[in-house]
Amino acid sequence: MRGLDSFHEKVRRWQNGFRKKFLMPPELLPVTVSVKESYVELVRGEGESIQKTWHMGQNEEESFRELGAMIQDALFQWGEENPPIRVLIPESWCFSLVAEMPAGLKGKELCEAGYWEMAGHLTDEGMEPEHFCIGVRPFDQEGRHACWLAAVPRERIETLKRALQASGREVSYLGVHGEYELTLWQAKAKPWLARRLLLAGGVVLVLVLGFLTGMDLFELERAHADLELQKQVLAELDTDRRAMAMRQSIHARTREKTGKLSQLSQERAPGYSILIHLGTMNADGAWLDGIRMDKDDGLHLQGTAVNYAAVAGVLAAFEQDRDFFSDAPVMEEAKQASDGTIHFKMRIGGNGI
Repeated sequence: MRGLDSFHEKVRRWQNGFRKKFLMPPELLPVTVSVKESYVELVRGEGESIQKTWHMGQNEEESFRELGAMIQDALFQWGEENPPIRVLIPESWCFSLVAEMPAGLKGKELCEAGYWEMAGHLTDEGMEPEHFCIGVRPFDQEGRHACWLAAVPRERIETLKRALQASGREVSYLGVHGEYELTLWQAKAKPWLARRLLLAGGVVLVLVLGFLTGMDLFELERAHADLELQKQVLAELDTDRRAMAMRQSIHARTREKTGKLSQLSQERAPGYSILIHLGTMNADGAWLDGIRMDKDDGLHLQGTAVNYAAVAGVLAAFEQDRDFFSDAPVMEEAKQASDGTIHFKMRIGGNGI
């Protein structure tokens, strides 16, 4: 039971780790850069803060580069790598005003009405609204339904972004701090889930390709084993062919000796009838090499066979031929030679001769 509980605990840890890594957005504390008139305050999350002296010089781009260096030093001090950067600029950098709005407007309609109110104000001042980034912050105060409107030149915003990008930082939020906080610009949320899913899909693809490669290697190994088996079968067939050729050679020699015995029978000499009869007796895989007739001890035969089974065939042939040889054959010797053939000697009593 203890081992099963330990396994379940490991599974829960793996599930929690997978959920945090692939299904939950990364938890990064934002760093808020609040720009004042004579200093900059950097706040990490809602806790630690650092204040550094800074003011806007005549060259905006150089001033913003100094600001980027200050942000870089603060992040290094906190040990942060790439947190979201929120920049709040002072109201003095903006064209701002408070405009009362109809009580019936809410949400998106209220923001659009505030935008066009500020756009009309800029036009009246001889400026083009498209050159400004306009922010709207609705609020209720003393029974008034109003909006705080602010407009910042887009050129200044782009200069700030370029300066921070030069120091390796990206602005995720730009706002104006005053009595309220007003949003001017906000970066779109990064598709972290899509990237994680793409990474997971890549891992799955690699695993599938690895599995297919393993299957191909397995099939290759099996084909190699089949090839070796076929080579072994062909080698055995070649051995059988050589054995068959040897048997055919033995049959040819037997037929040659049978022909010679038939020729001797034509001379009608004593004992030739035995030779002729022996020539008619065929045993597969065996032949006679020598014949000796003794009046007292019978007929002595010696021969060669390809194996012991052929020797047994010779004995069986003589045992079945009792019409000519009345006595049973007696095997005196049978031994195997170095070439694998069997040399045998046998004797048949002379009563039936």
